[in-house]
Amino acid sequence: MVNPRLWVLGRRNSRDQAPASHLSAERGAHLLREAQAHGGRLDPRIHNRLRRRATQKAAHRERVAHEPEHDGGADLDSRRLLKGRHPAERGRDRHVKISSDPILIGNAIERFLGRDPEEIRRVAKETLEGHLRGVLATLTPEEVNEDRLKFAGELSHESEEDLVKLGIQLDTLKIQHVSDDVDYLDSIGRKAIAKVIRDAEIAESDAKRAAEQTEAENMGRANVTRANAEAAIARLQNDLRRIQADLEARVQSEEERTTAAAREARATAEQELQRIRAELETIRLQADAVLPAEANKVAQEFVARGEAASIREQGSAMAEAFTRLHEAWREAGSNALSVYLIEDIDKLLKRAADGIARVQVENLNVIDSGEGKTLSAYVAAYPAMMETVFDAVKRTTGIDIAGEISGTNHTPEKEEQSR
Repeated sequence: MVNPRLWVLGRRNSRDQAPASHLSAERGAHLLREAQAHGGRLDPRIHNRLRRRATQKAAHRERVAHEPEHDGGADLDSRRLLKGRHPAERGRDRHVKISSDPILIGNAIERFLGRDPEEIRRVAKETLEGHLRGVLATLTPEEVNEDRLKFAGELSHESEEDLVKLGIQLDTLKIQHVSDDVDYLDSIGRKAIAKVIRDAEIAESDAKRAAEQTEAENMGRANVTRANAEAAIARLQNDLRRIQADLEARVQSEEERTTAAAREARATAEQELQRIRAELETIRLQADAVLPAEANKVAQEFVARGEAASIREQGSAMAEAFTRLHEAWREAGSNALSVYLIEDIDKLLKRAADGIARVQVENLNVIDSGEGKTLSAYVAAYPAMMETVFDAVKRTTGIDIAGEISGTNHTPEKEEQSR
């Protein structure tokens, strides 16, 4: 927290600089009596003399006030309650000076002539503090944080009338930073981020579930294809064994029938056997290598299709989720805000109740006029605080929380007007 310093222009007490020339109390009183004798207006010559001396004094005070001496400023308490009872801290610098306007110089002389500079500082400090409380009480935390020029303008406007009466002019006002003790400003951002994260998690969960379902279906089809390929391989192996059995029977039969012409028949049989064995080797190689490779290729194609379908379905699911969310808000129409507020009404009421709970009254003296209404009015002030919070939200954001909850914002007349 940065404590602001309010430099009230006045005489400096250091020994190395002499104060500017100024009128004595007796001389100033005499001039005021002369002004009253002339119907409230000073003689032009007296007015010129008074103006020259006041200008010299104001110039000296302005030079002294902008030097950060320990005796030239007064601290302002920067902790205030904003509109909605939110405590906040503001760091700021402000400077005031005695106005050079002839009329305002007269006001300054009338009120501060012969007064101690510390008293002038105190009066200016208390005046600005009072208006600072009033201005902060009319602004929400969002307005104070986002529109600092508006805050500075409001404070200048509110304090101008009283400062003119004192002959003091607000020279500069600078807002340095804004913070609060209850993390109200941070909670606004966290609330929006939490909603986005929640919606994204829901959409991601739906897409993941759809992708898993699609992947399971594709895996099932791949398993069926793999089972069919294995069955085909088994059938080919059975055919191979049957052919081998038939060939062996034929070979044995041929050997028995060609015993007479063993050599010739044997040579012929050997050639035929070699040919048949070559065919068997070709069939075996096809059954052991070619068919499994083709089956694996088909299975990989189905797996790749399944993965592509999973990615495509995931994107479609996310698009469908956002489309349905948009349609739900559009179909809800004016009731969409009510549904949103009902979901978070406990948070809104808790925030409002926490702000009201910080209002503590240590000592209260109730003076009644005899009608017996003072105490009841004090008790009724607490429910009125809650109503004030809802009214402030309505004026600031346009959201009528009480109307949305009670349903008064959705009467046929208001819905017809909204159309």
